[in-house]
Amino acid sequence: MIEGADLSVAPGAVAAGVPPSPAGRLAARARRGDIRPVAAWILMLALFFTYASLQSGVISNAQIGTLCADTLPLVTLALGEGLVIITAGIDLSV
Repeated sequence: MIEGADLSVAPGAVAAGVPPSPAGRLAARARRGDIRPVAAWILMLALFFTYASLQSGVISNAQIGTLCADTLPLVTLALGEGLVIITAGIDLSV
């Protein structure tokens, strides 16, 4: 160990080999002045919670289950296409 060396990580810095979290990436963009992704998320959440407060039953177990069941085929196709693209076998036929 080197005497007098400061081995602490500076605030906001990322340790070597550890990818930043999505929230960390959004915060970094906001610090750089690009607030469009943050603004889009805030607007989407505000609209969703406004709609949920005006309509009864939007945030219920049955509604969430129906939403998951309806989106499962699309998620499955998207994951499959993503895997094909990542492995460099570009195929956008679906």
